[in-house]
Amino acid sequence: MRNTPGAIVCAIVLAASSSAASAQDAQDLPLRVKSGDRLAIEYSHERHENGQAKTGNIVAEILIGDVSDDGFAATWTTQSVEVDGYLIDANSPEAADILLGVPIKYVASLDGAPIRISDRDRLLETMLNGPLFAQQPEEATESLRALMNSMSDDSLAALFLQVPTYMSLCQGMRLIPGEPFEYTAEVQSPVGGEPADAVVSYMLETFDRQSGQAHIEYRSELDPEGAKQMVLTLLEQIDTGFEPDQSEIDAVTIERKDTASCDIDIESGWVESMTVQSVRKVAGQFRSETFVISTSR
Repeated sequence: MRNTPGAIVCAIVLAASSSAASAQDAQDLPLRVKSGDRLAIEYSHERHENGQAKTGNIVAEILIGDVSDDGFAATWTTQSVEVDGYLIDANSPEAADILLGVPIKYVASLDGAPIRISDRDRLLETMLNGPLFAQQPEEATESLRALMNSMSDDSLAALFLQVPTYMSLCQGMRLIPGEPFEYTAEVQSPVGGEPADAVVSYMLETFDRQSGQAHIEYRSELDPEGAKQMVLTLLEQIDTGFEPDQSEIDAVTIERKDTASCDIDIESGWVESMTVQSVRKVAGQFRSETFVISTSR
């Protein structure tokens, strides 16, 4: 799937609980990895925007490197992408546009969330010097380069490694079956500035040792005002040539809701299957993305 600089920028814009149950009732779902493990991943990505839908089917792999007490090193490699029946693999001329076949080495936390790309400078240069950006105005490419260079390590990792980031939502958890767990989290802006609040909730619906599978439901909703301020901070980093006046800023509303439904392999802690949906409403315009993810070891 082809990404434009504008689409990439849109992609960027992305506790306490009370319970009557005892801590003894909580079930642990740690992610257990060892060096040399491989996880095969297949997923579909469907995006609806401005009344149009785009769908891609992607095959990828995660290879586990060194493992430590606080996380592990890993490599993500996209192996093929199919869009509207057209298959792109490492030998296709479009492969360089989407970093297909390019290993992305990263560091992950204990739940598998990417927190740092190991060689971010090389990765950014590979992308921005690729054929896709050769077709864009130089000032647009340089503006995007400056924006990405200003991003925090974990924000840039989440941008390039969306699927491992989504999977980590349901990995490494400790939850009480049938007991909702809700809290308010701070969502950091990728380019600095004040964070936005998000209300997050989890439910461990089943934990079945006989089948070896657990099922988790996840929900989050971003505070609209905090989301708007985050986007305004982002726009200040980009030379768009458009400067809205205060009345236009006041009229803008931004909403974002995310849901995930996850089946977890109890033995390994990895997501076995997962459906993630993100719905955004900006100034009355809806955009939704759905990822349907399956893994095998």
